[in-house]
Amino acid sequence: MKSLFEPILRKFRRRRQQPLGFPGAFGLSLFLHLLLFVVASVLVGFLEATRSDFVPRVFEFVLGPERAPEKSAAASSMNLNGNSPPRSLPHETSRRRHAANIPGETPSVEQEETTPALPKARDLTDFDEHGSAANLETLPTRPLQFAPLVEHLRRPSHPPSARPALVSFKMPVPSSQRKAILKKVKKWITANALDSSLVWEKDGQYFNLRLHHQPAPSATGLDELLVTVTTIDDGDTLSTRLRMRRLAFSQFAQFVDYWDPQVAVHDDEFDGRFHSNSALVISGSGGTQPKFRGKVTTASYSIRSDRAPVFLDREKVFLDGIEEGADRIPLPRVFLGIPRDNSHVQTFVEETWLTFHRDGRYTWRSASGPQAEHRAAPEKAPGCIIAKSKLHVKGVVKGLWLVFSENRIIIDDDVSYQQNPEIFPASNDFLGLVSAKDVEIAPPAVTGPGDLKIYAAILAKGRFRVPHLYTRQTGTLHVYGSLSAGSISATEPRYATRIRFDKRFENMRPPNFPMTNRYEITEWDERWIVK
Repeated sequence: MKSLFEPILRKFRRRRQQPLGFPGAFGLSLFLHLLLFVVASVLVGFLEATRSDFVPRVFEFVLGPERAPEKSAAASSMNLNGNSPPRSLPHETSRRRHAANIPGETPSVEQEETTPALPKARDLTDFDEHGSAANLETLPTRPLQFAPLVEHLRRPSHPPSARPALVSFKMPVPSSQRKAILKKVKKWITANALDSSLVWEKDGQYFNLRLHHQPAPSATGLDELLVTVTTIDDGDTLSTRLRMRRLAFSQFAQFVDYWDPQVAVHDDEFDGRFHSNSALVISGSGGTQPKFRGKVTTASYSIRSDRAPVFLDREKVFLDGIEEGADRIPLPRVFLGIPRDNSHVQTFVEETWLTFHRDGRYTWRSASGPQAEHRAAPEKAPGCIIAKSKLHVKGVVKGLWLVFSENRIIIDDDVSYQQNPEIFPASNDFLGLVSAKDVEIAPPAVTGPGDLKIYAAILAKGRFRVPHLYTRQTGTLHVYGSLSAGSISATEPRYATRIRFDKRFENMRPPNFPMTNRYEITEWDERWIVK
């Protein structure tokens, strides 16, 4: 037998020593993976048999001497409501039986009558292991009978989910609609239709525009305009609101209605917003160029030069950019809003020399009596001085003041604030100089040599003039605030000009200072509210 199977055994040993080929290895791996998948499926099926929605039954076994009574109608109703009837525990029954055997403790009839077949339930924590319930002698001698009480666990009832309330959301206003809205608002502002409404159609869609004008709340405040636009698109009501604020002339570092072509901006610096209704003339001689540190806008479409060809490095001249072809801003024909009849208005009929003092007082001398000096007490409210003739101004200003002249205003010397806003940004000292004609600088014999400083918002409907240009007494004209004029004369070589904008004028103005007809957007997220 051994010699008979020997060849077969050798052949089997040789094959077992050879490595397993690819078909065999792949088949073996596939068989093992399938076997593992079948085992996993059986386990998952077994686990899914006990799902979370399976309602369990709870069996409670109560030890008692008697068989549990059948459920009464009340107990049935309690079970239907999800409540279980009261049960008596074994130690409770034993305790009552033990108490009945003690002399002198006979239960009353009321207790016997009120003892139901199903006693009042006691908490299991009442069980006293040293009491009668734990005494084996008190246990019943009859065989115990089990009265299982089965209670079904009820699912908590969930109220039907209420329908969610509709919540408005926002979507961007398309560029075409945004431009159309601003165009209509600008048109109606120009027509002075501030408290009105209109409906217009664009691409088959109707828009309702409503304007609500809010006057300035105080003499130093600015007018506002509340704009509401509504439309209906595909059954949805769309609305958007924007708030606009009226622009005052004091919000320009410099404003020029007509730029004199004989005057060129040369060695000048402007810090703040600049606007011109005509073409600017810029000189770059001697390697010197002006600097505009704020945004520059002009109604013209070109920048002129005092010589050709023009070599102008715009990036070095217009540091914050320039916008050509901007809307024209006209000067007011009549200065409205200037208080005329008021207890705080001082009126001068003849040529007057006015001096402000740092304690809030001001003094003046008139042409008819130049030797007599008149004094006025400090004003508590915004003060206003009106001159029918030429008015000379100088001194230190304290408080809120507007100086208006129907003729010329001549600046004889420095005009400053009691609290310098460059050092005290919260300074409440404001001065507005408004002339229906010109504002000019006095001759060098009056102002003296050196620099001249003017802290104020200046508006000259005519011209801002610096006479006696060719003099040995040269210096720099510092204007801290704002300078607006119908036109501006040359200041060099007598003065190089430095105009710095008073940032307090961004949110307020000198009392009753004139405002433009332009409104600028202060609040608008440029989105439709969909309701």
